[in-house]
Amino acid sequence: HRVGVVIYLCAPVSTLVNRLEAEPEADLRPTLTGKPLSEEVREVLEQRDALYRETAHYIIDATKAPAQVVSEIIAALPPSTQRLQGDVYT
Repeated sequence: HRVGVVIYLCAPVSTLVNRLEAEPEADLRPTLTGKPLSEEVREVLEQRDALYRETAHYIIDATKAPAQVVSEIIAALPPSTQRLQGDVYT
C-alpha cells in the first residue's frame, strides 16, 4: 500500500459468481469453504469487503465492460505511473 497503488475492482456477488461459473476451468477450482459457490462468494466478500475498501486507493466498478474498467483505472492512476508504449500502457 505504501509503495504501490491498490485498486479494488468491485462487483456484486452475482456478477462474481457468473464470471467464475463461466470460466472453462470452473469445475477445477477448489472451494474455500466447501459451500455452494454463490454462498461461498457472498461469505468471503462479506468478510473481506471492508478491508478491500480500507486498503484501496481507488475503487472501480468492475461490472462495466473490460475496456471501460481499464480506462477508469488508467484515469485514476497518477501520471507518473502511466507510460504509453505503442498502444499499451505499462
